[in-house]
Amino acid sequence: MLDLNGVRIFVQVVDAGGFSAAGRVLGLPKSTISRKLSQLEAELGVRLLKRSTRSLTLTEQGTTFYQRCRLIVQQAQEAESEMLDSLEAPRGILRVSAPVEEGNDVLGPVIADYLVKYPDVELQLHLTNAFVDLVGGEYDVAVRAGELQDSSLIAVQLFKERMTPYASPDYLSAHGTPADINQLADHSCYLYGERTAKVLHQFVCDGKRAKVSLSGRLAVNSLGFIKNVTLRGGGIGFLPAHLCREEVANGQLVAFLPHWECPEGGVYAVYPHRKLLSPKVRSFVDHLRDYFAEVSAER
Repeated sequence: MLDLNGVRIFVQVVDAGGFSAAGRVLGLPKSTISRKLSQLEAELGVRLLKRSTRSLTLTEQGTTFYQRCRLIVQQAQEAESEMLDSLEAPRGILRVSAPVEEGNDVLGPVIADYLVKYPDVELQLHLTNAFVDLVGGEYDVAVRAGELQDSSLIAVQLFKERMTPYASPDYLSAHGTPADINQLADHSCYLYGERTAKVLHQFVCDGKRAKVSLSGRLAVNSLGFIKNVTLRGGGIGFLPAHLCREEVANGQLVAFLPHWECPEGGVYAVYPHRKLLSPKVRSFVDHLRDYFAEVSAER
């Protein structure tokens, strides 16, 4: 069987440009480096390096062998680092971004539990409905709601968020309760986003899809704001159930067309793709996923 330690030494010799330089990196004498390479060449039955007093170059077979082995050594080092990281306790500053409504409404208990579980982590939470730059490194993890844009980021769904129409009893009394999803086009709606006129929304019910052109005189990037103005009776708001439980229970809001929902609804933990994920990021994402899986099972 091929001596993998000899392979690692061979790669280091090529990367360092010589026996002495490789020996300093590996903490081995030059004689040991030379002996290991000779043994490796004997095992393979080929000459890997052309040696002279002034230079060290790869043979044709050595070049091919090096290109393959360099990747193997790199993967082995990454595997070792990943294993060591998994054994290390999460620590340090963890920077998290989350939407204002989800942050205020659902993240408090799960973050409190995480901080108790991992006392060496300091968590800095920034609540904003704007998309933050994760690739630039300002944040480690983002919690995002709704439809995710295509990107190289890794997304883990935490729970499904059903977005359905709500209105106040006064509004429905004055304008009527829509009995069909297409009738929403005849009502004034509070819209999430930047556009107020003729926004095409897709809804789904038991696999059936419908596209409705919605319009209104207010567009805003805050679900909390939409809930507050919907309570005033001027229009219809599309909101997640967890944000309206108290208002529905006390009769301030009415849910209608309950089987129709926006198909993209969901809350996700998102983080940059990295081969070696830090213990604090891995532990936080795992904690969020486990917490919401347990909460969903209890509902």
